[in-house]
Amino acid sequence: MSEFNNTGHDSLTSNSRRLSMMLAGLAIALRLNSWFNPAFREHLKEGRWVLQVRTEDGRVCRHFVFQAGRFSSRASVHPSPDFEQVWVQAADAVFALPHPDRTELLRANENGRVRFYGEALAALYFTEALELQRLGFQRLLQRLRIGNGQKQETV
Repeated sequence: MSEFNNTGHDSLTSNSRRLSMMLAGLAIALRLNSWFNPAFREHLKEGRWVLQVRTEDGRVCRHFVFQAGRFSSRASVHPSPDFEQVWVQAADAVFALPHPDRTELLRANENGRVRFYGEALAALYFTEALELQRLGFQRLLQRLRIGNGQKQETV
């Protein structure tokens, strides 16, 4: 049975939509990095993996394919992913996946909110791809700030 928030909207559907959009946005960001980020392109050459993120109820599912130096993604169930994250509820994924504390994902696993299946190496490859994507995006933002005349900050 669905939960309803105080606005009367079905919160399960809302969280499913949010998770679906987050995963679609991630796919777009990874695709852009495959075109514009040389370090990411090199990373693509190293792996042949299929990773899938889905909810237990099947409302949300997206798989990410890294193969032969190319990246692709679809909002569908892959028949045999190398690694899979299965979220009990979309709301848990919406909270944990973008969380700045990367250990939130481990806590979600310890608390039974997400289960992992498959090859640990595939998960590590995907984690490294996400980090390269994040760093590429930060470099792009830095170049845009400098191009707009903003002073470069040093960390």
